Amino acid sequence: EEAYSFRIREECPNALRVLDMQDVQSLRVGRQYLVDQHDKSNIESSVDGKYSLMTPQLMDTVMNFDPSTSMLHPQKNKNKKEHQSRLKLHDTFLRELASVHRSDLVLVCSSEEMEMLERKWQIPRWKLVPASFFCSEPKNWDAGTPSFDERTDFVTVGGFK
Repeated sequence: EEAYSFRIREECPNALRVLDMQDVQSLRVGRQYLVDQHDKSNIESSVDGKYSLMTPQLMDTVMNFDPSTSMLHPQKNKNKKEHQSRLKLHDTFLRELASVHRSDLVLVCSSEEMEMLERKWQIPRWKLVPASFFCSEPKNWDAGTPSFDERTDFVTVGGFK
């Protein structure tokens, strides 16, 4: 979205811009950061190379992680590498939030992510559309659906990774 949205806006100012948000990247990256930090500190303090991979406390911390209010805000840290990691995570959050605001609609995978976007990050509900891969196909799905040759005026832009 970051790479192409300005061009779409210039060339097709009336186009509907839909962001397919397969996951909240800053949420995923932040949770991974917490797990990595936990593993790193456990490895450093382990006896005979034995340590706990997941604890109830870590699970709680990971599941309650919120990139907008977490400890990952880029405060100055004595450890330069950790400070850079925090800056990168915070930057990911801000860039992702800007992408959401630039888009007309946002496809969101889970009700939890939709609630976070709406309640915590103040994204208007009308902009969020549930698009879970784990839902049933609607009844009469094929009824009234145009054939491929009949479909027009749709372009998808991105890296397709």
